[in-house]
This record gives sequence, structure tokens and C-alpha cells, in this order.
Amino acid sequence: MLINTTDVTMWARIQIQRSYATLRPGQLILSSEQDEPSWYWPDAYPPINTSAVVRARWVDYLKSTGLSAGDFGHASWDDVAPIGRNTAGAGTNHTSPLTKRKLYYWSMRFSHWDAVRYYRECTAAFQAEFNDPTLALYANFNNFDGRMFVPGQPLRSTPPNATELGWMSFDWFEWARMRGANLLWTEDWFSDEDAHRWSYYASKLRSAISLAAGDDGSMEFGGYIVPRTSGSSPGGMLKRILTLVGSGSKSLKYFTFGPEYTFPTNCYSEKVEDAPTVFQEMQLGHHIIAKAEHVLWEARKPQARIAILAPRSSNFWDLWDEENPKQLCMCCCVSDMIRHYMDYSTEMYGLYVALATDLNLPVDFVDEDALQNKTVLHPYSLLLVTQPNIPIAGFKGLIEWVQDGGVLALSSGAATADAYNDPVDLVENVTGVRTDARPRVAFTAFPTTPVARGTWHATPSPPLPTGASGKAEPAGTPTAFSAFGAVSTLSAPLPPSATVNASFADGSPAAVTTRVGRGSLVHFLWLPGLSYVQANRTDDARIPLAALAHLATTTKNPRVYAAVDVPRIETPILLSPDGKSAVVTIVDFRDTTIAKAASGIQITACVGFAVSTVESSVHGPLPFQRRKAGCIVVQYTSLLHGDMIVLM
Repeated sequence: MLINTTDVTMWARIQIQRSYATLRPGQLILSSEQDEPSWYWPDAYPPINTSAVVRARWVDYLKSTGLSAGDFGHASWDDVAPIGRNTAGAGTNHTSPLTKRKLYYWSMRFSHWDAVRYYRECTAAFQAEFNDPTLALYANFNNFDGRMFVPGQPLRSTPPNATELGWMSFDWFEWARMRGANLLWTEDWFSDEDAHRWSYYASKLRSAISLAAGDDGSMEFGGYIVPRTSGSSPGGMLKRILTLVGSGSKSLKYFTFGPEYTFPTNCYSEKVEDAPTVFQEMQLGHHIIAKAEHVLWEARKPQARIAILAPRSSNFWDLWDEENPKQLCMCCCVSDMIRHYMDYSTEMYGLYVALATDLNLPVDFVDEDALQNKTVLHPYSLLLVTQPNIPIAGFKGLIEWVQDGGVLALSSGAATADAYNDPVDLVENVTGVRTDARPRVAFTAFPTTPVARGTWHATPSPPLPTGASGKAEPAGTPTAFSAFGAVSTLSAPLPPSATVNASFADGSPAAVTTRVGRGSLVHFLWLPGLSYVQANRTDDARIPLAALAHLATTTKNPRVYAAVDVPRIETPILLSPDGKSAVVTIVDFRDTTIAKAASGIQITACVGFAVSTVESSVHGPLPFQRRKAGCIVVQYTSLLHGDMIVLM
């Protein structure tokens, strides 16, 4: 945190001399600034007592948010100093003063803000020293949910009486808004069976850039694909490559061929003998991309009609009753999206998998800052919220958006407290649906046993999308579901205007819809996203979310989209800047053990222009039929894991 311009300039000069001394501007395309950045609290306590520069930044930051010293219980800024979670009351089993909780919240926010500011200065210095203002620079996050903070330090040996412990990393959205670097980056330390996670990562990274810079091309995203973890299922490597690039990434690197002296088992050179198909699929992926690259390079993913709120404020209040929790983790102790995560984070991931990967509905993410921006929220017809804590201004923006016609879906425990962890009943007051507070759940293992069972009534609605059977589910078909993780209970009778969409086995409501102005609000009293993933992504577990998505997407159909007639095939579409060409990527996420081509897949693409040619990277020109203006139908007869088709 304590740096000056001379220090940053000297750092950049040394890095360039060590690694790129023989290169000229234009010869270096991208470079890494750091791998897996994170820091521990209170080790990284801001040195406000020893540095007037840091103290000035601390006070100026707080003032910029509209706060005064009085908001923290002090008469003078001289008395306002950062504090950690225990000083703010964590682990004491009683409610701490608002002034302390507020100071703790902004202490963590400042620590993050100042770290991003530091990277922004490093990025600018490196580009200036190399005399290339467009040089792409990145820090590999390896923080697979973009969490800013987790309580405790599970990977360190800390004294039994240690306090204030926390682990911080970068919130992808604030990083992008502050332009910590001009290339957002993460990696895929997962098995081939989880190749679809690149869709989730890419949507978050792309959405963060869109909120910060739009589509002006000044920021991009990419990632490390790790071949060492591939080879366990046919098509796994190909799906990773196509999902990342087909979702809009313009950069990817393979980590790392070898030799890798620090961690020798990380390199993938031995895969030549162990799993030669990995290299074959890499070659095929490059061929597919090359065939489409004339359109692919400048093409962008259109805005979705569905968005999920990415948590931020909730991070600081997780496991608040525990003095030094160890259940949560970031970085190398995380291998999936459930263990070592909070329930609201796993729910967010499950919702994305159900809607985007398996129902093939484009999904964006928005951050808490976006809730205050009508222009950002207006294009969305469905917004899903899983996190408990939302700033008051965000609550007001959400409610106004619903009243203007949006559909808001809340999972169990969502939208119940403000940024300082005080209970909030703003949503309950406009819907009349009131629930008891429930404790948050931190998962250290997969929740394999349902906590409740129930029935989705499917109250009058259009037929749902076709399932694995190939038949559309008729309206009104009751469907059983299992609830994993946690459930909520009503604390008061429902208002007469409420519609019960689902019930638990004891007859109590499990999902309730209420009208709010021109829009509607759906309360799930369980975690349908997490439950969908834990139920092995079956058709029945997906039906409540399919019905919800159908309700919203019929109100605002996107102008540009690609759809298929079977689930678990994702078809992200990228549109050229002039709107006269497009690339549809096809990735088959169905049975990961299938090694033969699938047949009989119908692809419908609406691109907003008159299509004259359709060409597959694998099969060449494809026949197609025109439908309404700007829409075509392609009968794709042989799909082996993935492909790209160019529409012109």
C-alpha cells in the first residue's frame, strides 16, 4: 500500500529489463503482473500511524463515500483508524454498535480499494516504460468466485488466540471498474467433467468489463487452461477451449508445458504419453477457432435478458458468530464451487449452471453498484439474488426496477440485511411475504442429504422447454423436488394476493409469487440452484427454474440469440461490431463419457440480419432454413463435443 511513483516506475523498469529487454513496442502482446494475488488481515493493516501518505488516502477514501468521522463515533478524523472483524464484534455473540460495524466494513473496502489502486499504478507504469499504452497486462486471480473477503486463515498456522483474521483477494467487478489491469484473468484447475465452469467464469469476467468499460475493447478477459488436469473424459480439453473463446475471450494460455521447476507436476508435457488425446483436442480446438477467426476476433457477446447479482457486502459478515472460522477458503484449497463456500455463493453458481449451461439461456452478472443505475438494470427482465446483504441504495434500486416491470427472484435467505448487517424489511414491506431469519450455511462437504422435499405446482404457465425425453412439459404438471442446504419458513400469513408456486411436504409454502407494480417478485424458500446441482442436474430439478426463466424471457426476447432443442448444449453467440456476421459456438455438456458424435440437433439462431451463408469449422457449409426476419434454423447432424459456425 505504501508506494510512490518512483518505486512503481523502478519496478516496471526492472521487470522489463529482466524479461523483455530485446523486445520493442508491438512485439510483446501480453504479460502477467502477478500470480494468485491475495493478502491476509491483519498482516496488511494499513500503516496509517507511520505514513502520512497512507493516512491521507484512508481519510480521503472515506470522505469520497460521503461518510464523516461522526459516522464512526468519533469527533475527528484523527481518531478514525481501520479495524478488523473481531474488534467490530465478530465471535462475541452479541450485537455490536453500528459505528464499529460500519468502520469494519469500510476498513475492508479500503484495503481492497487501495490494493486495486496499487495494481492500476503498476499497470500504467509498465505500459509507460514499455512505451505501449495498449499492452495487455493481467494478474491471475485464482479466486474462482471473485470474493473480496473470507473470514479466517485456514491455510496458515495461527496462534489459538489470534484475532482479526481474514483473507482478502480481488472482487472482479471493483477491479474492472477501477481498471486494476486491462486484462482480467483466471484459471481452470478442475477436471474435464467441469469444463462448463468456463462459461460461469467467462460470464462474470465479461460482465465486470461491460459494467466498467462497455464494449469499447479497452479491457478484455482470458485465462489459463491447465492441460495437466485434462484427459479424464472425451472432449474435455476441446470443451474448455471452445467455451472460453466462444464466451468472448480474446486470450488464452496453456499452463504450462514444462519444465516447471517449482512445481514439477504442474506441467503437462507428460500428457504426450499419458493422454495423447489432450493434444489432439488442443489441435482441433485451434483449427475450429482459426476457421472462425475472421469474425470471431472482433465479435462481442450481446447483453443477456437475465442477470444474477454478484455478492460483495455479504462476504464481510459470514460466520459472524465465530471468532476464528476455518470453513471457508480461496485459491488452492478450492477445487469445486460448493465446498469451502457459503450457501449464497453455491446457490449463485447453481442458478447459473441451470439457466445458462443446461437451459442455454444467456446470463449476465451485475454488482451491487449496478443496482443504483436504472440504465444498467433496464434491459434485464429477470434478476436473481442469493446474497443476504445489500446496501440500502441497492435495495431501493431493486424495488424500483421491479415496480417498473422486472421479475426479481430471491433464494432462501436473500435480501434480508444491509451492508452493515442490520436487518432490512424493505422487500417484505412491498410484498407482504415475511420469513424468519435463518443462519447462513458454510459448506465443508457436499450436502448430500435433502433438508426438505416438496412439490412444484407449476401454476398456469406456458409449456416448459423440452427435457431429455424430447417432449415439452405441459402447463400445470406437478413436479417433486428435493431441497438441499437450507430452507426458510414464513413468519406471518401470506397476503391474499400471493400465489403459491410450490409447497414443502408439510404443506407450507416453498415458493411464492407476488405482484409489485408492473413487475413481480418470486420468493424461493429453498435454494433451487444448489439443489439442482446436488440433484445431479436432472430434468425435474430444473423445472422450477425453467418456469421462472420462461416467465421472464417471454417478456423481453433478446434480438440476438442461439437456441437448441435439447438441454445441456450451450450455444453462446458473438456478434460482429457492424451487426452483419456472427459466430455460434456449440458445446455439448451432456454425458461426459460419450465419445461418439450426437445427431439430430436443431439450432435456431436469430441474429438481426439476413443470413446468406452458414459455415461450420468442422463440416464446412451447412444447409439452413430461413424463419422470421433475421432468424434461421440449422439441422446439425453430427456434433462431437463442440464446433463453431459462422453466419454471414
